[in-house]
Amino acid sequence: MNGQFEPQSFDAVGIGIGAFNLSLAALLKKTENFKYKFFDKKEEFIWHEGMLLENAKLQVHFLKDLASCVDPSNPYTFLAYLADQDRIYQFLNRKKNIVSRHEFNSYFKWAAKRIPGLNFGEKIIDLQYNEEKFNIITEKRSLYSKHLIIGTGIQPYIPERFSKFISNDFFHNCEFKRHINKIDFTNKRVAIIGGGQSGAEIFDTLISQKNKPAEIIWVSKRLNFQALEDNCFANEFYTPYYVNYFYNLPKDVRENKLKLQRLTSDGITEELMDEIYNKLYELKYVSQENLKFELIPNHNLSQVKKYGKEYFLTLLDEDLKASINYAVDIVILATGYQPYVPEYLKNLFPNANNANELSINFDYSINWDHCQKNKIFIQNGAKNTHGVADPNLSLAAWRNAVIINSLLGKEFYKTNKDQHILGRTLPAYGQNPFNLHIPQVLDEANP
Repeated sequence: MNGQFEPQSFDAVGIGIGAFNLSLAALLKKTENFKYKFFDKKEEFIWHEGMLLENAKLQVHFLKDLASCVDPSNPYTFLAYLADQDRIYQFLNRKKNIVSRHEFNSYFKWAAKRIPGLNFGEKIIDLQYNEEKFNIITEKRSLYSKHLIIGTGIQPYIPERFSKFISNDFFHNCEFKRHINKIDFTNKRVAIIGGGQSGAEIFDTLISQKNKPAEIIWVSKRLNFQALEDNCFANEFYTPYYVNYFYNLPKDVRENKLKLQRLTSDGITEELMDEIYNKLYELKYVSQENLKFELIPNHNLSQVKKYGKEYFLTLLDEDLKASINYAVDIVILATGYQPYVPEYLKNLFPNANNANELSINFDYSINWDHCQKNKIFIQNGAKNTHGVADPNLSLAAWRNAVIINSLLGKEFYKTNKDQHILGRTLPAYGQNPFNLHIPQVLDEANP
């Protein structure tokens, strides 16, 4: 090449190093003669930086880590981290399965420093496909790969009608940690929009700090501030078997099930709900601090107007369609996230505005013109096809086992997608989770 080195060629390149691609890299460590690299523009690993709050807890069991569920002997499990840090006995003596997100972030950082093939501080600036290979251009190099794994995650969902207000006092909750260190909330009127776990953690943080706001309103369009469905049967939706079952359902049935199962992933942990309620009881009846608070479920933020430094919010009652108005100084949108198509992929998928419009195969690869020879896998972009567990840590290791088996063209890891407790098919959650399969002969004998 005219005196220049030929760009390196790999079997797979991962773009983005969040928890999911970190898990993939941990599991790829055991492969032989399989060349891979991962890239991320961040200088170092950080997990949900904007919401690493003091009260933030992990919502899944700690064994649902980078590798344990498919490869418990992997050197990058959470238990391996605890042993390396000389605190495994003290951790077990806690008699709790709940782990703070701070501790899990420290675990991820520990793993990210040890897992080979990870390149931080290196942004992807272009990606092209030709001659049965991908050409990836970073800020530092050019390289080729047979396959790609997209792990750039999801992006904050901000309703379009409110995007023009985004500023230092009107922002998405993913920016909360940064803003709380800069904004003096004392004597401010604050509105939190969104009744999920993030909204609850922010509300709890604001009512717990020493310099409290003068007034807080917490708005949710849900019927109430609803708890996470975390019982044993609800957790069957977070198993390989259910992903297999869900994937083979008609599209309209899948859409309906996602609505019914929402609170199995998007509710507030019962522990945090009870803690908030007790703090509000103390504030209102015991300490009688000068803090006004109002919890407003069953309302939707329908309109925002700004006059000077104030925001005038119109909240619409979901049942009566009647409006109420509030004036506040700060608005925090705990409105969730949405999948998207990164810019560098848009030349391959020019008609896809977001990841929901992509056709996803069972092995998490995108169904595109050259998918037989060159696969593009997507992490956290297949909720509509693979079910409610897709954005969750619960099946991260299992999903990566599926991806690795597809990359290698053989069963390198067992995926156990046929193991389950419930009946032959699972009912939509909320209808009858105890509807176990009963053989027909018993039905006839015991009508």
